[in-house]
Amino acid sequence: MKQDTRKWPVILAVLLGTFTVILNTSLLNPALPAFAEQFKVDELSVSWIINIYVLVMGLTLPLTGFFSRKFGSKKVYLVGLVLFLIGSALAAVCGNLAALIACRALQGFGAGLLMPLSITLIFTAVPAQERGMATGIWGVVSMLAPTIGPTLGGLIIDHKDPSLLFLINLPTCLLGLITAVRFLKASDSDNKQDSPFDAKGYLYLSAGIGLSLYALGNMNTVENVSSLFHWGLLLAGICCIIIFIFGRRKHSLLNLSLLKIQQFRVGTIVTTLTAVGYYLSFLLIPIIIQNVYHYSATYTGLLFIPDAVMTGIFMLAGGKILDRKGARNVVAWGLGITGVTTLLLGCLTSTTSFWFITLLMAVRGAGFGLSSIPATTAGLGALPEDSLVEGSVLNDLIEQIVSSVAIVICLLAFVIWRDASAVSQHHSIEAASLNVSNGLFIALGIVIFFVLFVWLRSSPKPSQDVVRQ
Repeated sequence: MKQDTRKWPVILAVLLGTFTVILNTSLLNPALPAFAEQFKVDELSVSWIINIYVLVMGLTLPLTGFFSRKFGSKKVYLVGLVLFLIGSALAAVCGNLAALIACRALQGFGAGLLMPLSITLIFTAVPAQERGMATGIWGVVSMLAPTIGPTLGGLIIDHKDPSLLFLINLPTCLLGLITAVRFLKASDSDNKQDSPFDAKGYLYLSAGIGLSLYALGNMNTVENVSSLFHWGLLLAGICCIIIFIFGRRKHSLLNLSLLKIQQFRVGTIVTTLTAVGYYLSFLLIPIIIQNVYHYSATYTGLLFIPDAVMTGIFMLAGGKILDRKGARNVVAWGLGITGVTTLLLGCLTSTTSFWFITLLMAVRGAGFGLSSIPATTAGLGALPEDSLVEGSVLNDLIEQIVSSVAIVICLLAFVIWRDASAVSQHHSIEAASLNVSNGLFIALGIVIFFVLFVWLRSSPKPSQDVVRQ
């Protein structure tokens, strides 16, 4: 495949779009109470500002591969960026909640089109032997945005101008659009196939994703997690996804046969597991820090900064090692570090110091950085060039659904196990919370070491790594 010699402008164009989308998502998390006050609505209603975005993005992901085959990756990426830009501009001037939710749906549609294509466009522009470093840079940007987003969002809300939460997207989004138009090129794999649209498959898959994400999005309180209605919706969604997977159709919306490629399959497992571990930390650590050790929310935020910094640094390092020595050892070291530190997070006591937990989280971030991006890059690198978009969509979709399900299950286990422990063993809620958190981290650590074993058995040794040209 002919490579684009202007790789850095291409990478810059993709990073601007990626940064804008991820930053906007994290900006809004601390702003929901302000929107509830502005529109005079309850917390459940205002939560749809977040839920509709996740829901529409999830429904759009399966369409990205089809649109990319039909129109080309560059055009689809540009359409996604334009839709996100329009959604941001309209959201800034919305006068009621319904209009804002509609604008967020438009942003979610745009994000669902452009996010899976970001890595594949980088692959198109960058030689195979340099993709690790390039995707490492992409990973740093994807970590930087959610790290600064909540703080920046809080500052904007403190100045009582919620419209800035959306206006702040416009400069980077416009710059990303201009550079994308100027520097992105259609890849040789964009052969614009006219395969028919799998309407029946999309019906089942969209129903499965929609029901599942709707149920999971509402399982954010103890009452909703215990709701049979939401579990019924989740079960119905999973059944629809199963019907889609096992249904026989000539032109399937998702190319599930890619999972037969061992390195892609195992790479997807590794990236999905690291995502679960990442989100689980954001669920459990704040509970422990604030409810067990009684530190403030500010301290909780500070704890995650070294974690994010180390993750970013070692994403770059991991990408560089991947380019030079292959994926096997760098991912193995990353999983090993992540597994050890996760097990240590399962051994906390009521006297463990805040700084020791911060150190553990930072070292664990290094493990995430070494394992996640190299595993993703190696997995996609094992695919044929004309299957990169389909592989990226499949990877993103599996990661999103599995992570959401895993976090809800962990939340449910945490609540039930904590309350049972408090009653049966006469522990305080604080002690019971710590015990349950320890148990979940130990379980996750064991799973990580199992995946490490699978990775070492399935990935080629360094001497067998063949760089795709």
